[in-house]
Amino acid sequence: TRALVEGVEKCGGGKWAVIKKLHFSAIEKRSAVDLKDKWRNLTRIALLPPEQVKLDKKREATCPPDLLAKVRELTQLEDAKKHAKAGGRPGKGRPRGCPAVRGTYYK
Repeated sequence: TRALVEGVEKCGGGKWAVIKKLHFSAIEKRSAVDLKDKWRNLTRIALLPPEQVKLDKKREATCPPDLLAKVRELTQLEDAKKHAKAGGRPGKGRPRGCPAVRGTYYK
């Protein structure tokens, strides 16, 4: 798990094949799809309220709080990059269902 977080920190999320090529022994036997699934599950756990994570001892043992904090931080960085690529403006463009999209115009 730590190797995956280190790989995402170095290469960014979504570059699972590149992370696999970093030759971390801990993720050697996992496929790129396994890494993607593991990251998705880690982000889901990291975004849970702390009270819920503490109740589940199995998750707490496999995902220490410091690791979850790092996953949260990396997820926020990835989200910021996505917003910057989209022009940084939420709601950019026409909303779905806008009359202009259907061929009619506002008067």
